[in-house]
Amino acid sequence: MAKYVNSPESEIYHKSSELYGIYFAKQAIVRQNRCFLVEGYTDVISMHQSGIENVVASSGTSLTPGQIRLIHRFTENVTVIYDGDPAGIKASIRGIDLILEEGLNIKVLLLPDGDDPDSFARKHNASDFIEYVERNSSDFIRFKTNLLLADAGNDPVKRAGLVLDIVRSISIIPNSVIRSEYVKECSTLLNVDEAMLYHEINKLKNNEQEKTATRIQNDPQQNVEVQSTNTNSFNTVVSKFENEERTILQLLILYGQHIMYYTDDAKTIPVTAGDYIAKELEDDDLIFFNPLHQRMLEEYKTQSTDETFIPERYFLFHPDAQISHLAADLVTEKYVLSKVHSKVKKVEADSERLIELIPRVIFEFKNSLMLDHMRSMLLELKTAADNKNNLRVNEIMREIAELEKIKIQLSKTLGERIIIKI
Repeated sequence: MAKYVNSPESEIYHKSSELYGIYFAKQAIVRQNRCFLVEGYTDVISMHQSGIENVVASSGTSLTPGQIRLIHRFTENVTVIYDGDPAGIKASIRGIDLILEEGLNIKVLLLPDGDDPDSFARKHNASDFIEYVERNSSDFIRFKTNLLLADAGNDPVKRAGLVLDIVRSISIIPNSVIRSEYVKECSTLLNVDEAMLYHEINKLKNNEQEKTATRIQNDPQQNVEVQSTNTNSFNTVVSKFENEERTILQLLILYGQHIMYYTDDAKTIPVTAGDYIAKELEDDDLIFFNPLHQRMLEEYKTQSTDETFIPERYFLFHPDAQISHLAADLVTEKYVLSKVHSKVKKVEADSERLIELIPRVIFEFKNSLMLDHMRSMLLELKTAADNKNNLRVNEIMREIAELEKIKIQLSKTLGERIIIKI
């Protein structure tokens, strides 16, 4: 007989919007800051009986964004536990991207072949179960890499498909700093150049932006909603580089006054994270497209010369409600350096992490600007060609050639200053 029977959707029970056991699990999830996600309700019952309470089930359905957001109310850390059989493996892969897209940290645990969470929990007490989880769970990149490499073997086409599969997963992670950490790990595991991975990620992001732009053009009402969103009664202009700008501002507010390095051997001339960011943007005449973001950047540069300046306090208690509200959002977003530390074996000082992470964030912003400019030039080239304006065609071709040189430079350089001004 089947271990459990899944009832169908009904007007009363919308299982795609529910998680079995969430009512009994939520306090334990908050207390332990982790949620175990399993497939069936018998898995939840057996794990509870073994003393593991921070567990919920998707009730045999494919994981949905609504279910993931329900978990996100209580924690940002999810460990997906599925059977060690092929069906369980496929279920794990299907749910990974949805969890990543919602901004959660995900680990995957495959149980020994022949076991499911129900049978495994009945064989082990809570401490043994948790010890097994800690020892055998892996982050999504290692999981997908190990899983798909076995199928790919030495076939170069299949290996290329594996890289693109993982890149697609990385590209949907909303936080660009965490995304850069996964790029680094992917590069190491698959022996692939980081610049190539960034190039593929940006291609995917740009394709998505183009699809969104097409939808906006076909739906004027959607255009209004995208261009102006209402957040707690504040109207916020949204730029096409919103994520990159927000991440830079977040680093300025949280770590702007931290020293990244010294310009002399005597360590008497420090360069802070804020100094570095401001100089990188100024040297290439770059500004934020969101006026509120640009205003905060300018205020940061003005205030940073004051030795008593504490960016987080300054912006959180700013007299302009829009600025203080945005600062609160950025400070409380699901990212701090200590959580990036957990992704690497050696915990390094903040300054050592900043000197690696901040150039990557600036790199992503510059690369997005350059790719957007190239798209504009290609569209203008088509218009000029259609109008048989040969003089303008030649001018545009020369400019595109310069952009291609910059594109190559961006592909080769991570963490160095790259001039993108034409």
